[in-house]
Amino acid sequence: NNNVKNKFMKLGLGKSNNDYKNINIVDGTFRLRIDENHPQISEAITRNLTKGINAGREVKELVYHSLTGYIKDIKIRKTPKMGTRMQLFISDTRDMYVIDTGYASGEATAIYKMLPNIDPVNPVEISISRKKNDQGREVTSVFMREYDENGDGQIVKHAYTKDNPNGIPNWEQKQIQGEMKWDNTSQIEFLIENALNPFLEKLGKMPIQDQNSDDEFDTVDESNEADEEVQIQNPDDVPF
Repeated sequence: NNNVKNKFMKLGLGKSNNDYKNINIVDGTFRLRIDENHPQISEAITRNLTKGINAGREVKELVYHSLTGYIKDIKIRKTPKMGTRMQLFISDTRDMYVIDTGYASGEATAIYKMLPNIDPVNPVEISISRKKNDQGREVTSVFMREYDENGDGQIVKHAYTKDNPNGIPNWEQKQIQGEMKWDNTSQIEFLIENALNPFLEKLGKMPIQDQNSDDEFDTVDESNEADEEVQIQNPDDVPF
């Protein structure tokens, strides 16, 4: 359909020699790292890495607030330097992009909660933003809009909310390295079992517990900055 196809074209991420383009989440935006020879280098911003083995290195990145395409796969992978990652594969019918973030991050959790309300045969627009919450803390939010065959979009609602939790566990206080901290392990395990795995079944993919984390292809760029760790001490700050 031309209406839907036009929404793909607005990505304009250009061609690549790689089969996949790795998309990182930085400061509430999607970032595509490029080299000096990229045709869109004039549109790129410069960022100084502050963490990891490449701290101090300058990189060029294209900045996007949304990506549109078909969700083709979602993987959970363990990496030696960046912990466990969620990788969402999305195709715009021309290229494949991989949104990479911590598997238990706020961004990943929001995606899991929307999956039960997405039909994978339809394209989606994944949008991202960053603003202060009621407690004054900067929070990155992820939203989705699903498009039908006519190109008409509808906001994708969360299948698990405070008013309708649908069985999802709350965050728990646990002693971690000698300190009491809020932990969402039970919630993430629930979402993988009840939201992510059923969605993967619709895609004809293996459930997470059967995936091999040592696949030949791994999109994780070890030079990325690690996800910012949010230390939650006040119960009022605990996200749902």
